[in-house]
Amino acid sequence: ALEDPTYPEMGRAWNNVAFAAFQQGKLDVADEAYREVLGPSPEFCPAWFGLAQVAETRDVLDAALEHFRVAAECASGDLHYRYEYGRVLNLLGHLDEARDVLQAVVDSTPDASLRARAEDLLSTLP
Repeated sequence: ALEDPTYPEMGRAWNNVAFAAFQQGKLDVADEAYREVLGPSPEFCPAWFGLAQVAETRDVLDAALEHFRVAAECASGDLHYRYEYGRVLNLLGHLDEARDVLQAVVDSTPDASLRARAEDLLSTLP
């Protein structure tokens, strides 16, 4: 089973490789490893989130936005992913949509820290 690239453990392993590479600033390695995860497992939400972080670090915000959107949609219960999507919407000037996403995070999260970050960001929107 381990030779099978679709085997779930391989996706987690590639995701761990990607995360470690990202932490070390090896963005090309991280990007490639996240894509290795997504090839056979496009529903693996943490890889979309990681790919978004790589794109944002490279200052490719349109790609980051799309990857954060996919991560937030496929892990609909993960409000941290939704917050990051709203944050990048704000960075790109999509203020109405950012407001809606961030307000939904505020209204839904039991995490006081995440709520405070979303409220802080909301307070800066015109």
